[in-house]
Amino acid sequence: MIVLIIFVMLVQLVWMGFHDILVFVHRIVGNLCEFPNPCFNTSNDNNGPCLNGKCYPDFEFGNHSCHCDEGWMGQNCDIDIDECAHPFTNKCSKGKCVNTVGGYICECEFGYTGELCSLLEKHCDSNPCQNGGTCLNKLGKYECVCLPGYSGNNCEIRAYKELNKCYLDCQNGGICKNSDDTECECLPPFSGNLCEIEKPDPCYQNHCAIDSVCAPNIDYISYTCQCPPHLSGQFCERQLPPCEDGYNPCVRGICHKNNEDIEHFTCECLNGWTGPLCDKQIDNEIEVCPLASNPCQNGGQCVGVDGNRGNNKIQKIDGGTTYF
Repeated sequence: MIVLIIFVMLVQLVWMGFHDILVFVHRIVGNLCEFPNPCFNTSNDNNGPCLNGKCYPDFEFGNHSCHCDEGWMGQNCDIDIDECAHPFTNKCSKGKCVNTVGGYICECEFGYTGELCSLLEKHCDSNPCQNGGTCLNKLGKYECVCLPGYSGNNCEIRAYKELNKCYLDCQNGGICKNSDDTECECLPPFSGNLCEIEKPDPCYQNHCAIDSVCAPNIDYISYTCQCPPHLSGQFCERQLPPCEDGYNPCVRGICHKNNEDIEHFTCECLNGWTGPLCDKQIDNEIEVCPLASNPCQNGGQCVGVDGNRGNNKIQKIDGGTTYF
């Protein structure tokens, strides 16, 4: 314990000596350390004679220079600049410039605000205009532009309406409705008080899969993907397996899966249809009793279904041919 105390005391003594050396070195300048440092001043953050600025010593000749803070000038930065006395330093746009120590402030004229009095006071931020009126920011006040049928400083007065008469000039095919409030009923894709705003097509950049159809919803903001029979999901992104989930690729037939192979299937066609997908109709009736020949053998007589020779027909049946 005693050894530790002695060690700490030695460290403190060494540090104090090193600190004194630093202070001494900081006090002198010159090639031969023959000049006192003019910037050394512990009471002024080592800025010496520079009262409102940064002091830079000349390490060769012992002189100094001052780099003044904004708003000050002079050899020792001790002269306050009057920013209001010069047009290029007076930046008050709509106000009176008042000089302060090291700077200036702007006292704004009526209706203006901001550090440099360059902004109109915002009277429309509180949305004072009622019933769809438009607020215009003016000098020291605001003004409401009212929709037809309303008046007053804030469009708060509803004008008299004639029975079943609309005052609105609805645009883009909009219909004026005169119920409790006169308003425009807009057709897609338009909106606004007068249907003057065209909404962007929600299907312009859609995520519907190929072979599907993008259909705007009634709000004309969202959309729905209309899927073909073999696709499903919100964006028709899921391929349905044949013969499952209600997907029957057979146009006029019954779908049968081939064992466990979900990609291959067989169509069992209904009567009168053929083809891999049962999408081709069979011509069931053909002429069989031409006038020049008789298809019936051993003395048989060919008689057509309508009883007239020459217009005889047969009907094809799976497994053979039946004559009528």
